[in-house]
Parts: sequence; structure tokens; C-alpha cells
Amino acid sequence: VRDFLLGAEAGVDSNARKNRGGNAMTHIVSKVLEDHCNDGGFELAQEVSPDAIKNLWGVDLSSLNPYRRFDFAMMREGKVFVVEVNAYGSGGSKLKATAAEYVGLQEEIRNCPATFVWITEGAGWRSTRRPLRKAFDSIDHVLNLRLIEQGAISEVVDQR
Repeated sequence: VRDFLLGAEAGVDSNARKNRGGNAMTHIVSKVLEDHCNDGGFELAQEVSPDAIKNLWGVDLSSLNPYRRFDFAMMREGKVFVVEVNAYGSGGSKLKATAAEYVGLQEEIRNCPATFVWITEGAGWRSTRRPLRKAFDSIDHVLNLRLIEQGAISEVVDQR
């Protein structure tokens, strides 16, 4: 009864609350990317694996983990951009693990015909600066909401 009253058994536990920020950010990024794709002649796919990218656009990313799902992928003229989106309201080990994972993913993607873009945001980075600094130094394109709303996504996808 105690757990139910606190919401843990009813699906409103801390993980559900935490994910609301991530869902909101994904929705915002989705709108920005849709607008860019409509204006720039890109195709956009959401929640896609390397196999799905090959099936959609014929671009071979088979050297990547076939079970990985990218939040977004964009393609124009044979150029593929894979995008991951994260929001963190508080610091902790999740941020450190995600930053390290994406540093490794960047290295893997350098050997593929794709460009990796990480869009991340949130107050959690204030207390986790060292892993974020390493990510900035290692990942080619780390953006936040302000940057993509100011057009940085256009600079990234139009420069390649």
C-alpha cells in the first residue's frame, strides 16, 4: 500500500518522471529536424538501426552494433547523419556512462559513411563537467537546444 501511495507501483516513480524531460527534448529536436529536412531536402527517420538505415537509404553501417537504435537519422545525397538526444535534470553516473559510450560511438562512426551528432541538455551537466569536457574534445558535433534553435544543425549537415 505504501509503494502504491508513493506511486512506485503505479508507474509514476522517479524514472517515469525523469524520462518526461527526455521525451520533451526529443519532441523539440524532432520539430527542429523536421523543419530542417523539409527546407533542406533531407530525409528523416526516427528510432533507426544500422540495418534500417541500409534498407532505407542503401548506406552500409554494418560495422556498428546492429542492435543500436539512433534517435534520428538524416540523409541527403548519400550523406547520413545519425543523431542521439539526451536531457539530464540531475548529475550522476548515467551522464558519465552516456558520455563515455558516445565517445566510443564517435570512434566507431569515423570508420563509417556517417556523421555523428549528439544533442544534449540539462542542469545535470553542471555537476558532471569532466565527462562532458572529454566528450567535447572527442565528439565532432556536440550541440544543445540553444545551438540547434540558432541553426547549428544546418552548419553541421551542410559542411560535410
